[in-house]
Amino acid sequence: MSEGFFDDFYDELMASSESIKKKFVGVDLENQKALLKNGLSYMIMLNKGSQMANSKVDKLGVSHSKEKLDIEPWMYDHWKKSLLATIQKHDTKIGPSLLKDWDELLQKGIDRIVEKY
Repeated sequence: MSEGFFDDFYDELMASSESIKKKFVGVDLENQKALLKNGLSYMIMLNKGSQMANSKVDKLGVSHSKEKLDIEPWMYDHWKKSLLATIQKHDTKIGPSLLKDWDELLQKGIDRIVEKY
């Protein structure tokens, strides 16, 4: 990831919704960036059929469920849009086809996470 990618992502995400911004009050963003990096790796691996990634993404779903962090399903639309916008910002040469691939990859992981809500 390029310099400032995760900072730009969280800026974009928090600007997208006051409700989402409130979820990050008191959160250690440096730790959160590392968690996001791992989560993205699991989503990529999930897309490649990894059983270990299935388990990790399922655990993300449980930790983000209503009973735990209560990350509501609609928030993932903002998350994905913010991530795709940040990818475009940091990779100005990305084409529509690769961006569509990212969209589909992320949606597959999001769908699995939301199942646990």
